[in-house]
Amino acid sequence: MFIISGSADKAMKIFDINDKTELYCYENVHNGAIRSISISPNNELLISGSEDKSIKIFNFTKKN
Repeated sequence: MFIISGSADKAMKIFDINDKTELYCYENVHNGAIRSISISPNNELLISGSEDKSIKIFNFTKKN
């Protein structure tokens, strides 16, 4: 199980809840703070929204 965070430092981080470890960090994803994150129903896409009025879409695969 994992959780994804987005923040004012323009980074999205993926954490493993069970191991309590950071799995991956997408740095400088946007030019403004990240305000929303969503995962597609098939768990293949990660979508982020920012104060810079942009939306980014990433291919998402949980990294071990």
